[in-house]
Amino acid sequence: MNSIKHYRCALVTMAWLALAAWFIQALPAGAATEATFAVLKTKTGSYTNVTVTSKAEESIFILHAAGMGNIKISDLTADVREKLGYGVAKAKGPSKPISMPTMAELTDIKLPAMQQLEQSWRRGGPAAVMSAFGNPIAVWVALSILGLIYLFFCYCNKMICCRAHTAPGFLVWVPVLQIIPLLRAARMPRIWFIAFLVPVVNLLAQLVWYVRIVEARGKGPLLVLWLVLPFTSPFAFLYLAFSQPAPIRIARNVPFVLETN
Repeated sequence: MNSIKHYRCALVTMAWLALAAWFIQALPAGAATEATFAVLKTKTGSYTNVTVTSKAEESIFILHAAGMGNIKISDLTADVREKLGYGVAKAKGPSKPISMPTMAELTDIKLPAMQQLEQSWRRGGPAAVMSAFGNPIAVWVALSILGLIYLFFCYCNKMICCRAHTAPGFLVWVPVLQIIPLLRAARMPRIWFIAFLVPVVNLLAQLVWYVRIVEARGKGPLLVLWLVLPFTSPFAFLYLAFSQPAPIRIARNVPFVLETN
């Protein structure tokens, strides 16, 4: 029984020794060996019989003849920092002031894709630009579809003017200027044209135009809500263009009696 106990104790001892050996090997080199200094001079003072027990990013912990304490890395000399593995800190130069870019620099900023298109235009004109996009036939088809959509949009504007009993004129086919006949159809002054060109203000002008054009077309106020909502706005726009026009109200002559004494 005693031999078995001695055998177990030997096994446990060997296991603990193996674990301790593995733990010592796993420690980093800086932690396994402690740096010692007979005299350690810093910016704040000097210490004798110094042993560095632990190192951190900004400070070290030491044991010295008078006790223990922390020392900042910035207070150490260059050779001590290098010996402890911190290296020599490079002096930072004066920081450059942050300057705002000039208007010329902002306008000179170009995206890579825009630069490529500009170079293609200089080399071969419109054909080279279309080749830069890929298949020229696909580009022509896309441009044709966009052109047809714009013509249909202008035709809808023309129909809105006609249904509101106003002459659309040729401006209804001109980009931006087509706002003028639409204002005339909504019985709004032309000064509102400027409001449509001002950011944020154009939202208010658009809302006023919705209300006035619905009144000019003789439709209900619910149509204004349909024009405002993004999902129903295209359908409401088509309804304004192709629904039946409002009847023209003609004022009848009211007979009157001329009283004579």
